[in-house]
Amino acid sequence: MPTKRHIRNPAALAGNVPSGVVQIIGSNHIFFLREPIDLDVRRDNGHFVIEYAPLNLSVYGDTQAEAFSVFADMFETAWEHIAESPDRELTGDARDLKAAFRKHVERTE
Repeated sequence: MPTKRHIRNPAALAGNVPSGVVQIIGSNHIFFLREPIDLDVRRDNGHFVIEYAPLNLSVYGDTQAEAFSVFADMFETAWEHIAESPDRELTGDARDLKAAFRKHVERTE
């Protein structure tokens, strides 16, 4: 049975490790979040799984560090392909996801 651990108020995935800052560092952007988010972290079939349901993000890695890195990459990819796209190019579900991302992200650098 997979074990589940809830990380309270992680904010950054700097260096692939959550810390007490409210940001996610991707390859091209630093995302400053409006408030801390809670990630669900668990082990499943030998992998570390990280999920954030409000943004429909779920990733895995062979190590916890790899999973955090993949989470930051997936967050950034979703931002670039959905949150930065014009509404007219998005489906209704994608527009809802864009609004959720915009609600979570205060600014980027």
